[in-house]
Amino acid sequence: METIYQKIVDTFESDKAKAVFAAMEIQEIRQIDIHMGQPDNPQEWEMFLPAMFIAWSVTPGTTESPDILTMEFHILQEPGAGTESFSDRITEGLKYVKLLKAVKKCLNQLSADNTSPFKYAGERPAVTEFYRYHILSYNCAIDSFTETINRPELTTSTVEAIDITGGILRTHVDDPETPEIETYK
Repeated sequence: METIYQKIVDTFESDKAKAVFAAMEIQEIRQIDIHMGQPDNPQEWEMFLPAMFIAWSVTPGTTESPDILTMEFHILQEPGAGTESFSDRITEGLKYVKLLKAVKKCLNQLSADNTSPFKYAGERPAVTEFYRYHILSYNCAIDSFTETINRPELTTSTVEAIDITGGILRTHVDDPETPEIETYK
């Protein structure tokens, strides 16, 4: 998880991502953090909006298939950005939709050394006492065992030299092809 999490952070800090947000004339993501219930309990957390909180789950694969990583990105914008029930501020509501589009543009096909590219898996609104926000979902294959999606295969090899410690190799053996090793404690 460390590898893909760092890749996500690096992606949103990159000049390419900043250009995506600038082209849409919206504020870029100011905070990326692990989802720990921040939208449900904002008085317990310091948040800089717009923010993206990341949650994930891993479904174990089999010997023939890799583990599946499901990532959920909780996208929060400033409260009152045209998304509350009494607002008629169309422009602010469109900024919210543009924010989601920009985040998707940055996440689509994102991958790390230990994952396949992200595949969009859907989105849904979320409502808490304090926020209305959106959750974007992505799936990918992850090799959580070896930390690489390209598992190496074992190959046959021949041992050419062995260092032996704690023993004495007798040189006065009858058959020089099979030396005898004397060990002691």
